[in-house]
Amino acid sequence: MKPPYPGLSKDESPFNPSVVCRLRTHHPHPFSPSLTDRANRAPGSTILALRGLLCVPLLVAGCGLFDTREPEDPSVIRSTFDPPTEPSIVLGNIEASFRELNEVNYLKCFTDSLSGGELEFYPTAEAASRYGIFLNWSKAQEQEYFLNIRSRLPTGSVLSLTFDPPSVQSQTSDSSQVEVAYDLVVPHGQQSVPDRGRGRAQFVLVLDRRTGFWAIRRWTDLGIDATTTSWSDIKGAFSQ
Repeated sequence: MKPPYPGLSKDESPFNPSVVCRLRTHHPHPFSPSLTDRANRAPGSTILALRGLLCVPLLVAGCGLFDTREPEDPSVIRSTFDPPTEPSIVLGNIEASFRELNEVNYLKCFTDSLSGGELEFYPTAEAASRYGIFLNWSKAQEQEYFLNIRSRLPTGSVLSLTFDPPSVQSQTSDSSQVEVAYDLVVPHGQQSVPDRGRGRAQFVLVLDRRTGFWAIRRWTDLGIDATTTSWSDIKGAFSQ
């Protein structure tokens, strides 16, 4: 019978410590590199292998698995603007533009010389007598008062504008006249400046046949009564 291990006699036990040491000297572990292998190994290959192992965590980290999500920048202006293919969508876009303080989307809700004519705005009689700015009101003034409101709001404050369901007074294929109740809240925290406007507004909207979008051509502020602050008062106060 052959010995149980090459180099081991049948009378020697493989568990004898002296025998184990002799076997290790003459029979290296099959998975350990021999001296010849070490001599033939390319210079620096061990270092390269170690570098490769070190790169694995870097590659995993580069995939973004452990990245911390950046907080949302509060200075970034949100944008909600639905294509105004119906007159009622225009009013929804105005509400969203105030909620998000987005003057670009607000101005998209009005016509200009290229899309139905310049905007016309008619304030309440009380506001007209109180503020002279309405004599030459235009789309540029709409932008100015909107930006002034945004700049004077305390950090974290939110404008609130709500329209009741509009009442359609007349409708054609490219024109619509509606009347709607509004409630505008401007929490600016300043004294002697109106912070709420309530009333009714009459809008004449026209269709731009080039784009298929509706926009406000004429705006008449009807207010409520002489003692209730209107949207016109908000415009006048923040245009100065």
